[in-house]
Amino acid sequence: MTHLVTDKVRRTVKFLCAVARGVPIVTTDWLEKSGRRGSFLPPSEFLVKDAEQEKKFSFRLEQSLLTAHAQPLLQGYEVHVTRSVKPDPAQMRDIVSCSGARYLPKMPTVLRPQTVVVSCVEDASLCIPALSARIPVVSAEFLLTGILQQRADPLGHALSGPGFEPGAKGGAKGRKRK
Repeated sequence: MTHLVTDKVRRTVKFLCAVARGVPIVTTDWLEKSGRRGSFLPPSEFLVKDAEQEKKFSFRLEQSLLTAHAQPLLQGYEVHVTRSVKPDPAQMRDIVSCSGARYLPKMPTVLRPQTVVVSCVEDASLCIPALSARIPVVSAEFLLTGILQQRADPLGHALSGPGFEPGAKGGAKGRKRK
């Protein structure tokens, strides 16, 4: 896609893929005014502004788009998503790919830099091989909020609870962007 047209910030697959790729996310005014003019107007004048959602998720859409356009957030990462994660693994595969990471269809069992497993408590037993290899196991928020904020923070989204080692260590370091 070259542009995404919407009225507000939404954490849909299309929206997150657009942010991850740094694609302009514009209001319907862009389409209407471009149509009247007979050519596309600069999208920067019509970027979506949603103060409520930007505050809720602690990000600025305009800045996130600029950052993502310059360099994909998860470039160099490898990401596996377990079966019960929401959005489902097929949708997460699209989000992972748009973020510059390589999607791993199988559970990794050998620690490599910048490898993470996105999972949930329901899939804790599936993560035993990754945890044994000290591969970070993180919640879906690693991707969902991480893309909005343009911040890769596996330690901040590490899963803990039944079946998970609290704060699983090893693997990638959080890559902070401002």
